[in-house]
Amino acid sequence: MRRRTLITFAPAVGLLPLALTATPATAEPGRPRTTTGDTIRTFDDEPVGAAPADATVRGDVTVAEAPFGATGNRAVRLRGSAAADSAVIFEHPAAPARRFAVDLAPHQVQPFRIAIHGSTADGQDAVGYRLTVGPLYNYGRSATAQVSISGPEGTRQLGAIPDLTDQDQPTRIELTATAQAIVLTVGEFVFRSTDRIETIDSITGIEFLAAATGTDLYLDDLASTDRVSSEATDNAVAATDVITSLTTGAPPSATPAARIRQPGVTAEDVTARVHVGGRWRDAVISGRPGRLTVSAALQETDIGLQPVTVTITERATGLSRSAQARTQSYPPIPTAVVAQESDPARQARFPDAVRLADGKIIAVYHSATGHTQANGVIRLVSSTDEGRTWTEPKTVVAGSYDNRDPKITQLRDGTLLLSIFRTDWSTGGANVGTFVLRSTDGGVTFPTEAKIESSKPGTYEHGPAVELADGDILQPLYGSGARIARSSDGGRTFAAADEVTAIADTAANYNREPNLVLLPTGELIMVIRTYYAAVGAERMSRIVRSTDGGRTWSAPEVTDLPTSSHHLLPTEDGSVLITFGNILQAQRPTYAALITDPSGPWTGYRQIGVFNAGPTEDQANPSSVSLADGSYLSFGQRVTDRSIVCWRTRTRDYS
Repeated sequence: MRRRTLITFAPAVGLLPLALTATPATAEPGRPRTTTGDTIRTFDDEPVGAAPADATVRGDVTVAEAPFGATGNRAVRLRGSAAADSAVIFEHPAAPARRFAVDLAPHQVQPFRIAIHGSTADGQDAVGYRLTVGPLYNYGRSATAQVSISGPEGTRQLGAIPDLTDQDQPTRIELTATAQAIVLTVGEFVFRSTDRIETIDSITGIEFLAAATGTDLYLDDLASTDRVSSEATDNAVAATDVITSLTTGAPPSATPAARIRQPGVTAEDVTARVHVGGRWRDAVISGRPGRLTVSAALQETDIGLQPVTVTITERATGLSRSAQARTQSYPPIPTAVVAQESDPARQARFPDAVRLADGKIIAVYHSATGHTQANGVIRLVSSTDEGRTWTEPKTVVAGSYDNRDPKITQLRDGTLLLSIFRTDWSTGGANVGTFVLRSTDGGVTFPTEAKIESSKPGTYEHGPAVELADGDILQPLYGSGARIARSSDGGRTFAAADEVTAIADTAANYNREPNLVLLPTGELIMVIRTYYAAVGAERMSRIVRSTDGGRTWSAPEVTDLPTSSHHLLPTEDGSVLITFGNILQAQRPTYAALITDPSGPWTGYRQIGVFNAGPTEDQANPSSVSLADGSYLSFGQRVTDRSIVCWRTRTRDYS
């Protein structure tokens, strides 16, 4: 037996633009789990805690009770630690072509690798193909996976596949490999690549690797067969020019989704299916031979990065291959520029706005050369015509630190309070504290500031101060939990002794970016961006309530709002408009919901996509004000053109 060299996990190099790939269809979509294979290995009869028999392992690789399937189902579990990765390789007799099938279920959604081993011309073991699987939106640990493949020129994106990185949910994948190419099949997604790590003559095994980043992966029902046609990985007809932009709410009419440009191919030679909006749709092929158009009803309800996949199948051979584009989906809501940085090296971020008692709207934002690692200033613009026109930006806060997350509110006496927190990047990003600045001239100047005193390490804010009926000022904070600082002198001082922790951080949950809203009844509600350690990411936000002016708080309630960097706007009728970055959508575009009964559960409300800043993950951080006609003017950041933009919605949009 040849010595097997297990692969190691190294950082991926320079991802290239998403490529079009192709593969043959090896069976009908939705095939039974056991259609592939001369052998299938369930692991159900192998001892729990032991390494899988007849396999080469490194690190933490054991047979374990699976979190899926029937009671008693067992699978192989690979756990990478912070210090080392773990890997397992299953060997098979050398064959010119081999197909593997396996159920994969990540428990901690972190990137993992799959490698196909083979023999070189001189009989040495080598890794022929290496794929990396990770969340399409890594920060959100998305259930949709991005699969990349490594080759001599680096790593390129192969395709995005829904549900492949869904926690504890098994997905059946097939890998068909020859010396010439590899085919990845997941249902109707069929991607082909010729990228190889090394040249091999035959296929001899498959390897799985959990990275040293906390990857926790289950694999089950491993099947393999060498009864594979020599044409199984051949090239075939492929789509090109897959659509790159969609608008939500478009009518269900056929829209051109891609083209087929192979000479001589007619509409009768092939069939097509298009994946968009979470499901596959039949497509219509039309046009002259060699100049065909693939059309389908491209209905997408979500905004943000929503890849569109087109799978073409040859009628004569049954071979299929998929082409995919990193399609951006946008809402049918026009935007207008509020402010734009003239310096091409700077970007505008973190807008917040307030409508003053006299109807004037003031918006503030952070201007810097980067999201982090850059000292930012706070700029201010204003509008006296309901947001139709805006003044030129002016700097109102600057200094030797990064002044971040400006939040602005107006007190009943007309004073403006501007809350920020400061970061010292020269010391690795140390928190300097949260500060509240005062203006008594309508935002022309902010001559005085107060540092919020706290006994907690690290004091951050992401929500405006709220004035209570008795004149007390509450400033939401985070760091060691969601907290409240209190001022009884109009925001001039905030004593540590008056600070209250609404909900402390635990090993299970971190509580970030709390925002407060004061209801007409006097009830305070705090909405908290919540990190769940069990998932390794943020998910649904939680709320806590206070009926005694923020001195005590209720137990947390889970919402169904996947809020990240959110804002709360109380409306005249007692509702609350919440705008937020949607952590469940790739690249975190901005969504909104109108909570018509905020004293009740925050579940079941319609959530609509309202703003997508385009192909960037630097999104969210919205804010909103009410206009005189009862509509809502919301604000967001568009770093792609260094601007703050606004858009308008109405109550009926949320029903």
